Amino acid sequence: MKLTSRAVATEKIRDELRRYLGLMHYVPREKWGEHVRVPAMMGVDPDMREWSLLDICEHNAIVNRSIREVVTSLVTQEPMKHVIDPKKDVMPKGELGQKALDEFKQSVEDYLKAVDSYKGLRSTEQKKHPVFGMLNAHSWHVMFGLHLQIHRKQAEVVADLLSRDA
Repeated sequence: MKLTSRAVATEKIRDELRRYLGLMHYVPREKWGEHVRVPAMMGVDPDMREWSLLDICEHNAIVNRSIREVVTSLVTQEPMKHVIDPKKDVMPKGELGQKALDEFKQSVEDYLKAVDSYKGLRSTEQKKHPVFGMLNAHSWHVMFGLHLQIHRKQAEVVADLLSRDA
C-alpha cells in the first residue's frame, strides 16, 4: 500500500467501477437479483458466498460509505459518526432491488469527490482495519480499490454462472 501512489489508487477505483458497470451489461437485468453460490475465494467470507450481483453492489455501497467516513475522519481529525461491525453491518439486506447498482455507483463517485479534496492522506493518524491492521488515510484509499477488486472477481464468477444457466 505504501508503494501505490494516490493517483494510481484513484485510477484503480475508477477502473473497477467501469469494470462493474460493464459486467452488469453482460448479464440480463432480470438475473441481477438471482443468488449464486460461488466457490471459496480469497477475500470473500463464507457468509458472503451466496449473493446476487445486486447484493454485491449493495455490500460495496455500504463498505464504500464506511471507508469514506474513515478517511474523512482521519483527514479532518473529527470523530466518526458511525461505528461499523464489519461482520454484520456490511451485509446486504436485499431491499434496494435494481437501485443497488445506482447506490453503488453513487457511493464510488461521492467517495472520489470527497477524497479529491483532501490533502495529506499519508500523514494522517491511523485507524484499524479488521484484516490489515492499522492504516492511514492513504492506505484506506488503496484498500477501497482492493475491496472493489475482490468483490468484482466474485461478481465475475456470479455473472459467468448466471450466463451458463441462460
